[in-house]
Formats: sequence, C-alpha cells, structure tokens
Amino acid sequence: MTWVARNTKITIPAVLIDVLTELHVHKFSAIGGLYLDRNGEVQVGRTIDETFCLNLGGPYATYADLVAGQVNSSIRLIKLHEKLEFMRDAILQLERFKVAVSSNPERAPELNKVKLRLPHHRGRDDADSGDEKQRVLYLFEERCEQKGVSIPQESAYSSPLQDSMQKAADFLRAITEVAPRDQRKELVAGWKANLLPFPSIKNRATDI
Repeated sequence: MTWVARNTKITIPAVLIDVLTELHVHKFSAIGGLYLDRNGEVQVGRTIDETFCLNLGGPYATYADLVAGQVNSSIRLIKLHEKLEFMRDAILQLERFKVAVSSNPERAPELNKVKLRLPHHRGRDDADSGDEKQRVLYLFEERCEQKGVSIPQESAYSSPLQDSMQKAADFLRAITEVAPRDQRKELVAGWKANLLPFPSIKNRATDI
C-alpha cells in the first residue's frame, strides 16, 4: 500500500473499496485467510493476525469462534512471554470469556449476526496513527457513498453485546501485541483496567 501511495495516483481508499466491492458479491461460509488450492480455486484456510504476530488457527465457522480463537492465542502468549507476566492474574477470567463467547447457545445468534467478509488491513503504528486512521476511514466512507456501497453500515456492530465482545478482544490484543515490544507503556495499564471490568470478561458465561 505504501508503494501504491507513493508511485501512483490511486488512493489507498480507492484500492480498498475496489477490493471490498469485489468481495462484497461473494458469500463465505467460514472466517479465515484466503488461498488458492492446487486447482486454482479460492479456499478459506487458517487465519494469521494482520500484524503477523499470531497464528489464530481456523478457519472458524462463526464470528464468536474467531474471537475465542484470538483470546486463546493471547492466553498462550501471556503464559509464555515474560513481558506479559503482569497479565497472568487475568488468565482465569480470560478463559471464562473464551468459553462465554464460543459456548453460549442462547447468545450465539446475537454475537454472530454479521456478514463474513475479509481480513483486516495493516496500517501505521506511530504517534499520528490515530489521526491517520480517522482520515483514511473518512475517505473510505466517502468513496463507499460515491459508489453506492453500504459496507461501512453493514460493518457496524449489530448489538451492544457484540460491541462489548469485540472491545474486550481488541484491548486484549493490543496488550499482547505491544507489551512484548516495550511499546505504549503509558497506555498498557489503562488497557488492562478497561479490559477486566467488562461484563463479558468479569462474569460467567451465562452473564456475557
């Protein structure tokens, strides 16, 4: 994407919207990484986190299963990496959260109300990345509107419960991604504090 931005007049949002528009017409039965099999057919396989730090396994049948897989990978890192030792007192709660999102038939329809699309895009990670993300998101939404594509609206969380599940996963992922690299030290403690009070983390599976 950096090469595209520097060497062509094509904007990154334009590239992404064209890719998304193409993928928008296809239905996927699972969540994972796309690859070509020996016959040249597109298949859904294992999932690699967009930072390329985690092999998440899969493919996963549902959105909740993907989140549970992300949490499970983070738990493994917490157990193994010395710089994540400060998170080990939360492992039991994280295990409960994993079970809650993946083994809760009553809540499954609400948690999994999402169209299966494509993996994430890796962006910048510096002091200005937040502003850059908002700028690109605005351009992306503007181009979607111009082309009559409703992807941003369809990507919105379908319920507060689904939003809470993803926020918990996002805080956990942020911690396990930056703490081993000694980055964002001033933020990590706050992320942990925000993570643990979530009802979906703190309570049992029946109270997700």
